[in-house]
Amino acid sequence: MYNYIPHPSNCRVSSSVLRLLAKEGATGYGVYWMLLEMLRDAPEFKIPYEPDVIAYSLHLDSPTIVRNVCEQAGVFSFSKDNMLWSPWLLDAMGAYNDKKTKLQEAGRKGAAKRWAAIHETDGQ
Repeated sequence: MYNYIPHPSNCRVSSSVLRLLAKEGATGYGVYWMLLEMLRDAPEFKIPYEPDVIAYSLHLDSPTIVRNVCEQAGVFSFSKDNMLWSPWLLDAMGAYNDKKTKLQEAGRKGAAKRWAAIHETDGQ
């Protein structure tokens, strides 16, 4: 199953992403979304900040664009232990996971209700 990541259609007009686009163009925007995808698949939505390794994994010729996107655009944050993360992604995934949990609970309750009704009609 593919991991889901919310992608607002107006992301490109947020102030931080506009700064990124102005500095790095469409290439920077692509790197931004590839980094978000990497973070989405990582434990706790964080990865070690190693620009050379990230650039290699994204098939980039140079880590410069990774550094520019991560350090200058203001779209990512760093923890004290040099982990890269996205405040936007943490918020978005928190909301997604909350909604997913509510739907799962509703499904369980509905299934329990259906099973109770079935057992009621068959005498068990």
